[in-house]
Amino acid sequence: RFINREDEIRGLTLAALSKKHIELLGPPGTAKSMLIRAYAGYLDAKHFRWLLTQFTTPDEVFGPVSLQALKEGSYRRIPKGKMPEAQMVFLDEIYKASSAILNTMLTILEERIWYNDGEEVRVPLVFCAGASNELPPEEEGLAALRDRFLLRFVVGGLSAEQFGQLLLLRADGASSSECEHITAAELAQAQAEVVKMPFNADARASLQAVWEQVKDKGIFPSPRRFVHTMDVMAAYAWLM
Repeated sequence: RFINREDEIRGLTLAALSKKHIELLGPPGTAKSMLIRAYAGYLDAKHFRWLLTQFTTPDEVFGPVSLQALKEGSYRRIPKGKMPEAQMVFLDEIYKASSAILNTMLTILEERIWYNDGEEVRVPLVFCAGASNELPPEEEGLAALRDRFLLRFVVGGLSAEQFGQLLLLRADGASSSECEHITAAELAQAQAEVVKMPFNADARASLQAVWEQVKDKGIFPSPRRFVHTMDVMAAYAWLM
């Protein structure tokens, strides 16, 4: 169904197993959104999907303000069907949203906490998939948000052979695959088994070596990224 997207599909699976967020970056028309939507269809989870623009309001993502609460002097949102209630979130063109939305996402993505009129609300988010056609400009101060997306994939084009396969796929009318749906219980069990995967001395030494190599190249990922990488390594080992 998807040509030359094996790495991205594996990345989505690792995101679900390790409860880490994933970014798909690439030009328009490379099936980023289509792939994420299709993958979400195989998970028995509550989904939230939204296309973000500079005109997207917080009401669209976090829910409208309760008029009844306003009458009582409170500024509370009603999150029914919105991001705070979702287990899997897909935000298309994520870096085009306003700072009012993106700043609120920081605690949701990292701590799974949403503040509704000052009340700390735990959210059921498993992972968020973000898609974008371009990187956010450095001057917009979105480094903290992007750092939340541990898994990052650059989605490229197709070779001549792969393009031929794509045309054949479309000509055959193939629109779905035979994968089974993953129930909530199955996913929870897999996640619990991933947490119990042993992280031995060899694995720690490998991660330490990577840290030293990238530092020597002048690349300084946050310590948080390396700690979270341990969860992804465990998920990958579990898959193998």
